Amino acid sequence: MPHHALFGLAGFAVLRVLANFLAVAYIVLGVVLVVTGLALLRVIHIVIPVLAPSPKAARSFVGSYLLGLPFGLSTCPACTPLLLPVVVAAASTADPVLGATLMFTFGLARGVPLVAAGTAAGSLAHLRRTRGFVRWAERAGGVLMLAAALYFFYQAALYAGWLSP
Repeated sequence: MPHHALFGLAGFAVLRVLANFLAVAYIVLGVVLVVTGLALLRVIHIVIPVLAPSPKAARSFVGSYLLGLPFGLSTCPACTPLLLPVVVAAASTADPVLGATLMFTFGLARGVPLVAAGTAAGSLAHLRRTRGFVRWAERAGGVLMLAAALYFFYQAALYAGWLSP
């Protein structure tokens, strides 16, 4: 049981350190949200340098797999907590067919909505009627970003002691 007390003490120490820097973190987050909101409202223009490789078609299954692997690993970091129980369940069955079925079902349930959303977004981008909606959505997103920035600036002021609750 003494190790539980040590974990509690370590957790308390980490929280104390984070609490000291929480106001700074909220200010930085607020600035990022203001810049993003103003960019969505088209008040400022941000140029982000990007690597523009020449597109090449994958000629084999292995090439397609290797091309999609980084995308699959980077698109959903929040899916790892969902994947872990599926992997544990697949491993605990000790049946390769059932394990493969579980993993295939998880991959299908995770991949089909992405393919559907990508296809819908790609086809809707070419319609003229959606341009007005996209502008409206960008403006609404910009206003929401600015509102969130105000909230984080308020929280930073509270944590820094500049305001009282």
